[in-house]
Amino acid sequence: MEMSTNPYSRVIPGPSLHTPFRVIEGTVVIQLLRNHSLVIPAGGAWPGLEHLPAHLVAHLKPVAAMNVPGARTVPSGEEDRSAAVALITAQALSAVGSVSDRFAFAERMGIPFRKMNQSTGARVINTARETFTKFLNL
Repeated sequence: MEMSTNPYSRVIPGPSLHTPFRVIEGTVVIQLLRNHSLVIPAGGAWPGLEHLPAHLVAHLKPVAAMNVPGARTVPSGEEDRSAAVALITAQALSAVGSVSDRFAFAERMGIPFRKMNQSTGARVINTARETFTKFLNL
């Protein structure tokens, strides 16, 4: 496949966010509000909006799926669901939203920040220990 040199080449729409799918080749990107995204590589799956916990949907605010050129997907079933939710949750904890958003999201998930080492807690939400400590003291 030849690479486009046009920065404005057409976006390739991905599968519906309401439909569970598994990526069998390439990569699918889930566009979120606030200029964030999730990346689902080959072997990963999307569980469908109805199968994501409400607090996760509220944190992510998914908008659309986009295929990277060459991406191929197939419908997925229950067997992929828990791994798909885990993949999405891991990305949400480490990369989606501000540090404040990620800290609040993790607390809603029940992560016991006040019972763990501060360096470990900081790594859960992908921030510096010093920044993490400020949120613990709020």
